[in-house]
Amino acid sequence: MHGLGVATTLLAHLAEAAERAGIRTFTATVHPTNHRMANVLRDSGFPVEVTAGPGELSFELPASLDAAAVARFEDRDRVAAVAAVTHVLKPASIAIIGASRRPDTVGAAVLENLIASGYRGALHVVHPVADTVGGVATVRSIAAVPGPVDVAVIAVPAAAVAQVARECGAAGVHALLVLSDGFAEVGGAGVARQAELLETCRASGMRLVGPNCLGVLDTRAGFNATFAPQPSLPGRIVFASRSGAFGILAIAEAARRGHQRRRASPLASVPGPRPLKEPPAAPRGAQPRSTA
Repeated sequence: MHGLGVATTLLAHLAEAAERAGIRTFTATVHPTNHRMANVLRDSGFPVEVTAGPGELSFELPASLDAAAVARFEDRDRVAAVAAVTHVLKPASIAIIGASRRPDTVGAAVLENLIASGYRGALHVVHPVADTVGGVATVRSIAAVPGPVDVAVIAVPAAAVAQVARECGAAGVHALLVLSDGFAEVGGAGVARQAELLETCRASGMRLVGPNCLGVLDTRAGFNATFAPQPSLPGRIVFASRSGAFGILAIAEAARRGHQRRRASPLASVPGPRPLKEPPAAPRGAQPRSTA
């Protein structure tokens, strides 16, 4: 996590809490060999006074954000945001949990699209019984996958998703792409299932896309983790939809028109909750940034 702006982000939020509590000054005692921490304080954007003493450096800084500190926070915020979604948009390894040998299922469609798109990363299929699915050798559990997994694509019944998510968290999976439906959109028990899924992801530090979504694709990277029946052509449009059905129609229409300027790359369908592990809100005085 070094270099991703976590310490600077925490310092900015600490400054906000200090302001509410009426605290005006921060002091920090740092060992002279702790260059990383010293640089965090020096580069934070806060005006810093440093005093050297026997075996220690004493830092004093105001507990408020000036313009320089706000700019530094926003820059680190951007770096942290990019790092947080890299596992989802540019995964080096994918595991599909719920791919079936039946061709008319969501899991089978995702596996077929990943293979057809020419995905170049490590592709794993988790299946409790079959030795191969879609021509890909399987493993019996996510814990048995050799090497790290950036994204686990989950296409199992809603009632089983939370347990699968816990197993993914225990295996060190970085992000979940949950295609399964039967969550908050159906009310009742689905709301409780979604809350349990969110809590599991937060506890394990996993980013979540979904549930009940079409998936994610990036045609430039040869990465199509959707169950859309129509392949998307490479282009210059970044497209996000909270409706999977609209996403499917958009892909089909772009392919029908056949114009490079109308092709989508990448696309994300996020009809469920917002992705987890978003950077904290910017402190007072920071200007919001537009996103695409």
